[in-house]
Amino acid sequence: MKRFFAHTLTLILEFIVLGLAIAWLCSGNGKLEPMIAALTAIAAIVGSFFSRSKDCGKEKKNNNAKTWNNINSPVLQDINASVNIDYSTGKIENSGSGTIIINNIPVDIDTLKAEWTKEDKERIEELKELLATTKELHGRDRLAWDKEKTDLEQKVAYTEAKIQEIIKSYETVDMDSSPMYKEALELFINGKLDEALAVLDDATLEANEKKGADARILKAQMLELKYDFKNAEANYLKAVSIFPSFENNLRIASFYYELNEFKKSEAYLRICVALAKTTKDKACILNNLGVLQRNINELQQAEASYREALQTYRELAANNPQAYLPYVATTLNNLGTLQSYLKDYRKAEAYYQEALKI
Repeated sequence: MKRFFAHTLTLILEFIVLGLAIAWLCSGNGKLEPMIAALTAIAAIVGSFFSRSKDCGKEKKNNNAKTWNNINSPVLQDINASVNIDYSTGKIENSGSGTIIINNIPVDIDTLKAEWTKEDKERIEELKELLATTKELHGRDRLAWDKEKTDLEQKVAYTEAKIQEIIKSYETVDMDSSPMYKEALELFINGKLDEALAVLDDATLEANEKKGADARILKAQMLELKYDFKNAEANYLKAVSIFPSFENNLRIASFYYELNEFKKSEAYLRICVALAKTTKDKACILNNLGVLQRNINELQQAEASYREALQTYRELAANNPQAYLPYVATTLNNLGTLQSYLKDYRKAEAYYQEALKI
C-alpha cells in the first residue's frame, strides 16, 4: 500500500512537470534551449512511466511463479521430531518452547534460541528499516540488502531448528553413565559451544568409542552450528560405524540431504528402510526416498518408492484412518507432482483429486 501511494504521488508530480513543459513549448517564444529542456523532461517522464509499468509486471509475474513452485513441490514427511526438520523455515513437529527438563537440567528453549540468534535478528530488523525508509536507493544496493536479509533469515531458521534438534534428541538420554557427555551438553545449553566441543575432543572420544556414538552425534550437531560441515561429517560417519542404528543412519541421511549430497543421502535412506522399527517409519522413509529420487531425476525409482509408501499407508489407514489418512493424502500429492512433471496430466489429476477428497 505504501508503494502504491508513493508511485501515485510521483506520477501526479511528473504530470505537473509535463504540463509545465508542454505549456512552455506552446508559448511560442522561439528560444531553442528552453524547448530542448522541455522535450528532454517529457522524454524522461514517459520513459520513467513505462519503465515502472514494466517492472511492476515483472514483479507480479515472479510472485506468481514463486507461489506455484511452492504449491507444486514434493513434501517430505516427518519421521520423528528429533531428526526431520525443515531447515528453510525452522519448523519441527511438536516443536517445544518454554522450559523443559533434560536429565534434571532445566532448559529454556526460547531463551537459548534468542541468545544464539540475537545479533542476526538485530541486523535483520535494521535491514528491514533501511529498506522501508530509504527513498533514494539504487537497485543494486536494494538487491544486496534484500539478499543479506534473506540469507540472515535462513541462517536464523537453520540455527533455531538445529538447537531444537539437539535438545529434542537428548531429552530421554541417560547421561549419568557418561559425565563427559553430560558436561558437554550443559556447556552447550549455557551457550558455550567452543568449550563443549573441547570436552568432546577426539582423543577422549576415541578412548571411549564403545559408548561414544551418542557423543559423536552431539559433536556433529554442534559442529553444524559452526558450519564446520567437514568435521561434522567425520563425526556422523564415526557414530554410524560405532552404532549403525536406524536413528543414526537417519541422522546422517538428513545431514547429506541438507547439503544436497543426494546420492550419499539415498544410500543411508535405503539402509533405514531395512532398519525401520515400525511400518509407519518404513513408509515415511519410502516417501522421503521418493522425494530425494525426484530431486536427482530418478523418476522411475521415485514412482516406485511413492507407490510402496502409498500402499503401506493405505493398509495402516484401513485400521486407523484418523491417524494415517493425512499421510495417504501427502503421498498422493507427491505422486501427482511427479506425474505433472512427467506431463501425464490425467494421472496427476486423479492423484490430486483423491488427495483433495481426503
